[in-house]
Amino acid sequence: MKSSLKISIAVLAVAIIAIAGTSVFSMQRATNSVNSQVSATPTNSPTQTPTATQQPAQVTESPSVPTITISYNSQSRNLCGHYTVDISIINQGYSSFTTDPAKFFITAGGQNYAYSASSTKQYGLWASTDVPNQGSYDGVLVFDAPITVTSASLSYNDASYNIVYEVK
Repeated sequence: MKSSLKISIAVLAVAIIAIAGTSVFSMQRATNSVNSQVSATPTNSPTQTPTATQQPAQVTESPSVPTITISYNSQSRNLCGHYTVDISIINQGYSSFTTDPAKFFITAGGQNYAYSASSTKQYGLWASTDVPNQGSYDGVLVFDAPITVTSASLSYNDASYNIVYEVK
């Protein structure tokens, strides 16, 4: 029995050494792997560490002052007293801009002319909507103006916005 116990102890010792050797070998491989990853890090900036506040590589900048850009054609077609205007709106910095057609008017020869809901419905293409920041909107409004009006300037009646007008 003593000899079988010695053999069992010897087998157990060999198994423990084999297991321990494998564990040590695995630990050395893991350590070498970590060391190779660390040495692959650029050495010119060893003290820099990523933080949660880092900015992405490309940042789209908004203008420092929020702006609504309204582009329009100043010379338009006048269909029997219905002056049509092609309009493009770009919102740069406001959370939202409402395209309320009733706030638009044209000026020609010192006279203001209002938007026409019925004529816009018939000849134009407009939806009252909210244009989000960095969004845009294109449409056609119709104004009640005499057939003699062939050129006009467009305005939006809301002083709460910084509006830039561009003639196409």
